[in-house]
Amino acid sequence: MLSATEKSIDTAKSYLDFSGLNELKRHADQQDPKQLKAVAQQFESIFMNMMLKSMRQANAVFDKDNLLDSQQSQFYQELFDHQISVDMSKTHGIGLADMIVKQLSRSSSVK
Repeated sequence: MLSATEKSIDTAKSYLDFSGLNELKRHADQQDPKQLKAVAQQFESIFMNMMLKSMRQANAVFDKDNLLDSQQSQFYQELFDHQISVDMSKTHGIGLADMIVKQLSRSSSVK
């Protein structure tokens, strides 16, 4: 059975849902491996979002004469990029969260 913290972390299925992030902030002082994993996933999500945003900006040159390029389509692409970064980090992601957990677990066990 999941604790209240784990439930709030797992229910953040949208990047607009800040309840999981607020719950992590509230319990940040505890040494819980599940919270470390959740924080690493949040960081990986932010990193992937920045990466997707940079890739979109690099390809903006090709959209200059596109008839479908508008503020609305850019807005929905941005929403999609945010959501896909959250979804990807919830699954295996790009492996960044696993490496962060491994590194921080190693450094906390040394102390």
